[in-house]
Amino acid sequence: MKFKYRFQPCVPMALLIFGFISISCKSMGPNQVEDMSPSEADEMIAAELAQDGYSIGPEEEGDYSISDYKAFDPRGILIPFAFDEASLQTDTELALRKIVAGMKKDPLSQIVVQGHSDKQGSRSHNFRLSRERARVITEYLVQHGIEEERIEQAAFGASAPLERGNTVRVYKKNRRGDFQVSYGRNVFGK
Repeated sequence: MKFKYRFQPCVPMALLIFGFISISCKSMGPNQVEDMSPSEADEMIAAELAQDGYSIGPEEEGDYSISDYKAFDPRGILIPFAFDEASLQTDTELALRKIVAGMKKDPLSQIVVQGHSDKQGSRSHNFRLSRERARVITEYLVQHGIEEERIEQAAFGASAPLERGNTVRVYKKNRRGDFQVSYGRNVFGK
């Protein structure tokens, strides 16, 4: 038995997408969205923030552009630690400065500082050590101008290795701090 009407899934999807676009752009004219430059979009965002009671201080103006949205991605930036240590090494300064600069450039970002250890030692010792590593990294970020409210800490001990094995190279690679970025629950008014 053949049906006379065949359901076209793309039609409802197109209507849904068109409806979403028209709802999100209800206050703008038909061609204003396409013609808007990043600086005009910044001005529009600043005006909307001002209506909601937020303000951008003079030192912050121009630091953040809509074209930079989600440009800050700290994944892959690793902070190495020496065996059984939770103090920052001198060669970590450049990586930590990248995190600070990225968070200052993207004021909506929040970050999770994750501490890790190798598998040498007891589970409780490795957990405490990874928690201390996350704390030391957080202190650096706060001392360099990142608000503490934008930072969370997580300790993993030896439970999330980058590499598995029982060699000095593998142990060294797994003794680290790393990062995840998030934009929090209420950042976009949701």
